[in-house]
Amino acid sequence: MRYLLIAALTLMMCSTLGADFLNGTTTCPTSGAKQVSATSYNLYQLTVVTGLSNGGSIAIGGSTVTTSNAPLMSAGSSFNCTKPSAGVNPATLYFACTLNTDSIQWVGSR
Repeated sequence: MRYLLIAALTLMMCSTLGADFLNGTTTCPTSGAKQVSATSYNLYQLTVVTGLSNGGSIAIGGSTVTTSNAPLMSAGSSFNCTKPSAGVNPATLYFACTLNTDSIQWVGSR
């Protein structure tokens, strides 16, 4: 009986942990900059990864980011942002691309 209770509690804890993580994929805009996520979240940590099959480069920054005013990331590169309190918002992070068929993936914890 004790093992059944421990197993049930473990399953309940594991199922609630999944709600602490969010993720998404966003394709590059045809021109200009695009939000990493159109939805606002308050996250402790956010990691953005450029697609492994990307053929161009991607710049990450504020709403005015371009491929000429920010460092360029190649395919498979990552950018990580962490704060001690939930204040990282992927909707305030933008990216610009040299090739509009490329994409980014992101994952965050809240």
